[in-house]
Amino acid sequence: MGKPANIIFLFLVFLAAAAQADDYEIGVLAKRGDAKCLERWSATGGYLSDQFESDSFGIVPLDFNEIEEAVKSGQVDFVLANPAVYVNLEYNYHVKRLATLVNKSPAGNINSFAGIVFCLKDKSFERFRDLKGLHIAAVDRNSFGGWLAVKRELVADGLDVPGDFSSLSFTGSHDKVVYSVQQGSADAGIVRSNSLERLAAEGKINLDDFKIVESCTNEDLPFLHSTETYPEWPFSALEHIPATVSKRVTVALLNMPEGHNAAVQANIGGWTVPSHYKSVRECLREIRYKPYEMHGKVTLAQVFKNFRNSIFFILFAGLVLGLVFVWLVLLNRKLHLSTASKEKEIRARENAEKQLKEANRAKERFLANMSHEIRTPMNSIIGFCDLLREFNLPGEARSYVEKISISGESLLELINDILDFSKIEAGRMKVDVNEFSLGRLLNNVESIIYQKVKEKKLEFGIIENGAIPANIVSDQHRLNQCLINLCSNAVKFTNSGHVHIIVSTFRKNGDDWISFAVEDTGVGISNDKLEHIFDPFTQAEESTARKYGGTGLGLSVTSKLAGLLGGELKCSSEPGLGSTFTLSIPAGLDVNSQARMDRLNLKEASYENHQQLTNQFSGSILVAEDSPTNQMLIRIYLEKMGLDVDVAENGQLAVDMAMKKSYRLIFMDVQMPEMDGCEAAQRLRKQNWNGPIIALTANAMKGDREKCLAAGCDYYLSKPIDRIKLISALEQYLGDDDSPQSETKEENSDDTAGLIERFIKKCGDEGMAKQLAGVFLEDGYLCLDKIKQAVDENNQKDLELYSHRLKSSARHVAAEKLSNLCLELELCGRNGETEKVRSLLPKLESLYSQISDCLREFLN
Repeated sequence: MGKPANIIFLFLVFLAAAAQADDYEIGVLAKRGDAKCLERWSATGGYLSDQFESDSFGIVPLDFNEIEEAVKSGQVDFVLANPAVYVNLEYNYHVKRLATLVNKSPAGNINSFAGIVFCLKDKSFERFRDLKGLHIAAVDRNSFGGWLAVKRELVADGLDVPGDFSSLSFTGSHDKVVYSVQQGSADAGIVRSNSLERLAAEGKINLDDFKIVESCTNEDLPFLHSTETYPEWPFSALEHIPATVSKRVTVALLNMPEGHNAAVQANIGGWTVPSHYKSVRECLREIRYKPYEMHGKVTLAQVFKNFRNSIFFILFAGLVLGLVFVWLVLLNRKLHLSTASKEKEIRARENAEKQLKEANRAKERFLANMSHEIRTPMNSIIGFCDLLREFNLPGEARSYVEKISISGESLLELINDILDFSKIEAGRMKVDVNEFSLGRLLNNVESIIYQKVKEKKLEFGIIENGAIPANIVSDQHRLNQCLINLCSNAVKFTNSGHVHIIVSTFRKNGDDWISFAVEDTGVGISNDKLEHIFDPFTQAEESTARKYGGTGLGLSVTSKLAGLLGGELKCSSEPGLGSTFTLSIPAGLDVNSQARMDRLNLKEASYENHQQLTNQFSGSILVAEDSPTNQMLIRIYLEKMGLDVDVAENGQLAVDMAMKKSYRLIFMDVQMPEMDGCEAAQRLRKQNWNGPIIALTANAMKGDREKCLAAGCDYYLSKPIDRIKLISALEQYLGDDDSPQSETKEENSDDTAGLIERFIKKCGDEGMAKQLAGVFLEDGYLCLDKIKQAVDENNQKDLELYSHRLKSSARHVAAEKLSNLCLELELCGRNGETEKVRSLLPKLESLYSQISDCLREFLN
């Protein structure tokens, strides 16, 4: 063969080889930028090219946003990316992993990595939950080690990601995250393991300047990390790559020597057989990252596939209904075309709403005026009845006074119910939540209800079911109102038996609640009437109003007040056996952290104590009041207490008199001619009058109290004036520690000495005393018998209940020593001191026998 022929032959061989050669592109995730990517992985492309001789392998740097599009469009043949990108490409484009990268470490080669959360060493972050409210820097929302693996741990620890962070920024590279934390622009950073060690080895950071949040220890991963470990980056082939080529690439990668230039350039230990990526898939499912964004959700395609026949039926039915609807629309077209009529209707409605608002305002003004106009004469009626009780009236006259007083109080109760109902219906009733003594409130309820119970010869007791807190947080006034309403109702409808208040605590939705069950043995309510029992102006039977009286407002108001207190009111009843109304409200505090309620040792103001006081105060008092009857009433009240009283008929005169004479206290009626009480109080304060001012008002509407206090008044009393509240106010502002009422006397060794004289003085006349003595002898014997029975049966509940009952009865007949002994027994019953009770029982029987003999002799 000649030389030209040889040249031609070589040329043909070259053409044939060129025709068979292929160029393959390897898409590599460039997590540190294109330049770094090419610098690190170009030698690996060259290594594969050398192994294939005729084929070449090039490196294509791709960022997170480019890599999927490059695979989808076929721009690359192989992919080297993080596990999250691989799982997504495997799911959507069926790429096949050929090998898993092996990294270098101080402890040897490793084929796993993790995420790391870090901050500067001087920060106080120790746990993932400490990251709340901080600025966090991460690599990229698609970076597995630099975000996704850590996100899984944060969500598992209960964080709302990224809602719980002050801000979350993605810097684009691991290095930038580290620099952000180092420079203080981020509070904490998230990168993949080995990032800190690598930068420290490059001399760019000092590893001691940082600390790891929730650092983990794993023998397979010697680098700092905060999450569980995951398999390293896989090298994958796209679906169009022939199996023979994939096999040759796999063999070449697995046989790459650790010291080869390609491994050194990439700073890796080589390649190993493909790892399992199940843990990566589980991570992506939990955080619903692609391709599992819809994991756990039902897609439209799935619904259509599973319910195709039903969907067609629904569509057909919808079509039929649509045609029917169109037909109806056409039939009613004339009605819808009357636009002018509709506009007129809208205007009429707007005018009606405006008139309704004006009517509501007028109603409120009317109620305020009605309150003032009715309460003013009621103040005189109830007040003068109160004064008449102090005189030694004949029995029949005393009965008339009592009837007038009861009628006045009933009318006052009706007024209060109407005003409260009106305010609640208008949405103007507000609650004033404060911490207060529960024992003092219950004692107040008991003192108010006791007389009603005694008149009907009923048994009354407050039973503590378990440990009851000394204080609760609620509206004291409204709770007191609810309990008095329920107890008054119970007494009204009970002719024999008992009325009990059972107090207990319970947990509801993680909070402490307290319940007051008012239990009676009255007429009961039938089941068909129970559902309407809380409706306004409703009573169980029509005959109820005729027999027992009332408007049917009390329970409705109480139920609505319970709702305002955040609680509820329920009723259970059986006709002929009685009813139980249970009021439950939030305790407003941690019951377990409170001291136990002790009602017995609370110092209470009572009418029995106050009515014996004379000349307990001194000094001059100014009363500003325009009503002559109210002037006379309050003057009598105050003069009986030893005070000198001057009266001013209007606010202007009150200001003038206060500037000319020194007064210890001023009672200021709010509504007066010429100048009202609020304006007068403001004038006095501006002229530096610093004494106490107590407002008197017959109004009972919202804002009255706040208006008076804002004007400069120190205290607030509503009419009709309650003498106990009046005395309490005087004690608060004029009281003196060395006053006569604070002096105590030693008890007589014999409780019967002077008993009858004290008893008659306490009752006001001998006839009333004899009536009470009869009640005491009958009820006291029963109580004594129950106490002895409770001791024998070790029944602490009955011991406490009947000791308390006998204590109150003894106090009413002026037998103080017997009352004190019963108090001691009551405390023993509460504290379970059975032996001490047994030792006191003979003394109780002896003392009761002496008192009983004395009272029988008095009756005979």
